[in-house]
Amino acid sequence: MEAEGVVTSQGVLVNDVAEANRLHNRGRYGKPQSGGTLLLSNLEALYLLEVERLAVFDDKNNELTYKDIMTLGLATDERFDVIYLVYRALRSSGLVTLEASPLDLKVHDRGSFDPKAPAKYFVEAVAERDDFELVKVMDNVDRIEGIKREYVMGLVDEEGDLTYYQVASMAPEAKQTFEEIEGHMAVGFIGQDRVMVPLEHGGLALNKAGYFGKLMGNNLLLSLVEAYYLMEEGFLKIENDGEAVSGGQLFKLARQIQPDFDLRYAVYWDLKDKGLVVKTGFKYGAHFRVYLADPVNTHSDYLIHAVDWDHSSGWAEMSRGVRLAHGVRKDLVLAAVRGGRVLGYVAIKRKKI
Repeated sequence: MEAEGVVTSQGVLVNDVAEANRLHNRGRYGKPQSGGTLLLSNLEALYLLEVERLAVFDDKNNELTYKDIMTLGLATDERFDVIYLVYRALRSSGLVTLEASPLDLKVHDRGSFDPKAPAKYFVEAVAERDDFELVKVMDNVDRIEGIKREYVMGLVDEEGDLTYYQVASMAPEAKQTFEEIEGHMAVGFIGQDRVMVPLEHGGLALNKAGYFGKLMGNNLLLSLVEAYYLMEEGFLKIENDGEAVSGGQLFKLARQIQPDFDLRYAVYWDLKDKGLVVKTGFKYGAHFRVYLADPVNTHSDYLIHAVDWDHSSGWAEMSRGVRLAHGVRKDLVLAAVRGGRVLGYVAIKRKKI
């Protein structure tokens, strides 16, 4: 049996007390009003109309259609259709879903009708063509985690299909410590875009102490970020044709080869300061792959990409990164950098609902 509602300036009002109680008690729809009536939002009214639990009329007793309610919703919020598609998907999955601040929706466990029960997570509805804005995302993470809830983004593509992403702050910590670098300062030379350190000139000690570089024949091959870090820490000097290369010269070269070297190095230094093993993540589409323990006997735990704190990108780029990380059982982590310092790490992964 369909309930009947009338459009008002505040929403859709169900005047029949019995029907109002049934809708509210069996799904926590609407806000009970004095006298036993129930006020539904346009979002709730549209869903109930679509699942044939509600008929909606205007003040002249004309029955309204799906299009009419959608138009009313879009008149007050240009994102109404995107929010509705996420709301519809969650409700259709049997989840009690309510409109909420600071994001669009809050979701309770299946069958949870207790009005005092806390939400399981908060959901922000986003469209495929929206931008992924890191500043906004990190602000939402802080607010939602501040009330000890999960932050989920519901992405609607152009065909109306949904993909959910869980977004959370993270603080990578090493699970083991490594040996101190022993012996004299290592001495290497610059190749085209890397630094090579003969094993007998300290290359083996560098690799043994912190798994720096890659052993190849009688040399240790270091990436530019590894080499600059080791120079800054006083464990490596570089000589080309008998002349010393300064850290400034290496930094300048690295910038020419990798224009985002400043970002990469800020994150690399922060991760090494935390005692982590950091390797290139190039083949996975990220700057670094990170190990919490011995990389010989463990798999990397994260793919970390260094970005400016005000980074903005299209969702197509973000979706590719998350899917690639998911395919190799990793989390994609964005490291936000400002003024040469890492502000924080945000992990993004697909979520099943």
